[in-house]
Amino acid sequence: MNLQTRELSMKNCLRCSNCRWLPSINTGEFAHICPSIRYGKFHSYTGGGKMITGYGLLHGAIDYDEPMLDSIFACSACGGCDVACASNFDDLVEPMEGIYTLRQRVVEDGQLPASLQALLDNLRSHGNARGITADRGVWCEGAAQVGAKNTDILLVVGEAAFDQTQWPQLHGLVGMLETAEEDFAIAGGDELDCGGLAFEIGDKALATSLAEQFVQRVRAIGARRILTQDDALFAALRNIYPRLGIELAGLEVLHISQWMAQNPTPKAARAETVTYHDTCRLGRLSEPYIPWNGEHDFVFGSIMVRTEEVPTRFGNGGVYDEPRKVIEATGAKIMEMPRIRGTSYCCGLGGGAKAFNPEFSASAARDR
Repeated sequence: MNLQTRELSMKNCLRCSNCRWLPSINTGEFAHICPSIRYGKFHSYTGGGKMITGYGLLHGAIDYDEPMLDSIFACSACGGCDVACASNFDDLVEPMEGIYTLRQRVVEDGQLPASLQALLDNLRSHGNARGITADRGVWCEGAAQVGAKNTDILLVVGEAAFDQTQWPQLHGLVGMLETAEEDFAIAGGDELDCGGLAFEIGDKALATSLAEQFVQRVRAIGARRILTQDDALFAALRNIYPRLGIELAGLEVLHISQWMAQNPTPKAARAETVTYHDTCRLGRLSEPYIPWNGEHDFVFGSIMVRTEEVPTRFGNGGVYDEPRKVIEATGAKIMEMPRIRGTSYCCGLGGGAKAFNPEFSASAARDR
């Protein structure tokens, strides 16, 4: 997939600005869906604006400058524009496809901002975006399951392996699996970066290489299911790997909330009132992606439709119910926010956005 193959979809963008707003607006205060346009204020920051940028680059009508790069990367690739656009125009534009290919073009042209290039360099040299040289397996040293082979479950924890503040939670997760008498292994020091961030930044070649190595390592361990608490890793396996042509045949991918919903623990007496934030990557961006390279046809003279029946992604196929079941199992009452599930508002962290433009990320977080 590249700008050439996306040309028709980019031309189909009507500049209607629906990618700025919720598909169904019932309150002006929470009507927006795109943190990028909320920050940048110009149309070029919207999903549709990025389609125009891609079209301009494809036809040599524009050249790179700092404001253009800011409009491309002051964006968390949260998928909100895709949900809004699909609700109105089905698969005719698919802004996220355009954003991914636009970023790939930036990388191919050698125009990637230095802050994002540093993340890719770290992934190449250290196997993680932070450039940390420590062993990924320190958090689970001494655990009996490290190095186990041919188990039912393989636990992979992503970047949390380097964050000591998250280690108590990871240890608790291991304890739950032990209590449930699950047959599981911990990837530990053998775990590799999954390649999801590299893809979102725009380096498809690096993303493919990392993804292939990740799958090879998982298959060498011999597990039948992959379990993770990392929503970005979870989304990469379900949504990005099919875009790269990476097969996970025979491997089931589970988020920890799904496992916990299937393996309920005794109810805790905590009569609290809480709310729950549907993250972009556990929510709409974890909706499984089905590759499609067919053609469109016209019906009724002007309406474009796919010649093959492929489901449109409306963001409904993410993981929404299980986290709520886990929360309710504690005895807590959930008070929902105005923006939930497929139209949840992004916190601004993903897609390399925080490294590239911390001010953008902070603005999205404040809105969240």
